[in-house]
Amino acid sequence: MNIVWFDANKGIPSATVAQYGINLNNSAAEYLKSAVKIKLGYEEKMKHICIQSCDKNDTSGFNLPHMDDKVKNARISCREFIRLLSIKFGLDTTISDKYYCYWDEGIKVLVIDLNQKIPKKQLMKKIKTEEI
Repeated sequence: MNIVWFDANKGIPSATVAQYGINLNNSAAEYLKSAVKIKLGYEEKMKHICIQSCDKNDTSGFNLPHMDDKVKNARISCREFIRLLSIKFGLDTTISDKYYCYWDEGIKVLVIDLNQKIPKKQLMKKIKTEEI
């Protein structure tokens, strides 16, 4: 049995994809806390964004802000990468959407799954109201 335990203090690991770039919440950023620079990529068939730590001298890498106990998220400014994703995947980046992400231990990559959008709080409230 392969059990994955949920940490109630961290919440759902998620990433917001917006026109300016990608914002990782605390739970997702935790996987990259020792990284100084990262590489961004995508897997077209699966509609995944992949984030991997890279050497600080890698010229193709993106700078990642220093994370400590006070920093609750990590913002990656990557406007051109987002434009590429909007072309490849038909993403509407005029609306910021939040997606589930997970750590792939086998390849040491944080994966943002564009197939698993997390509903906005307003939508969740509406759903709960309609159920009553």
